[in-house]
Amino acid sequence: MAVHGIATRPHGLTRSSPLARFRADVLAGLSAPAKSLPCKYLYDDRGSRLFDQICELPEYYPTRTELGILRRHAANMAAALGDGCLVIEYGSGSGLKTPLLLERLRHPAGYVPVEINRDGERQSVDVKLGERPAGSVGG
Repeated sequence: MAVHGIATRPHGLTRSSPLARFRADVLAGLSAPAKSLPCKYLYDDRGSRLFDQICELPEYYPTRTELGILRRHAANMAAALGDGCLVIEYGSGSGLKTPLLLERLRHPAGYVPVEINRDGERQSVDVKLGERPAGSVGG
């Protein structure tokens, strides 16, 4: 297959290799009428730091809004979740908001962050686990 004369699978690349998937995603996104790239390629360590900076801008309200909701209602959320709950957080990012809930949970079953940037996810988990008393998150 070719896109504008460019081979989408050069010799040596299998369909399942990360490079082949990246190439296919880039070619598909840049060949479409509305150009785009999957965000999974933007959230490496540098991209994650840039997003953290964007979250601090006055124009970017979602993070401030979510923090306000958690500050006001985390205790009620924790009570509704009860003992033994498993916290799964999609888009955990820098982990700024989650401690507001985790610190109010009694005996959670665990915490599972789901993040595009795996290095950022590991840092987020390390911070959260390091902030909690031993055995309080994840066993």
